[in-house]
Amino acid sequence: MLDLLKDNRNIYFKKYIFEILQSKYSKNEKIVDRILFNLTDNDLKEFSALVADIYESAYLKCVEDHKVSLEKAGYKVNIVSQNSAK
Repeated sequence: MLDLLKDNRNIYFKKYIFEILQSKYSKNEKIVDRILFNLTDNDLKEFSALVADIYESAYLKCVEDHKVSLEKAGYKVNIVSQNSAK
């Protein structure tokens, strides 16, 4: 039963990482497997939060970089989320 729970946890985490990496997942699959082998459930939750924070920070930096580029080109930029537009 414990192995089944661990397998489900691993499948979920691999899917999570795949959604972020997409085509780059396969070249990183071995390290993902090694990470999963060594992390406890709590470690995995904390590691997942770290990955999410890195992803969010990179995304927001990209948005800001594009905003700066557009403003340099003479455009007025106001970035809002879809939820705030309602």
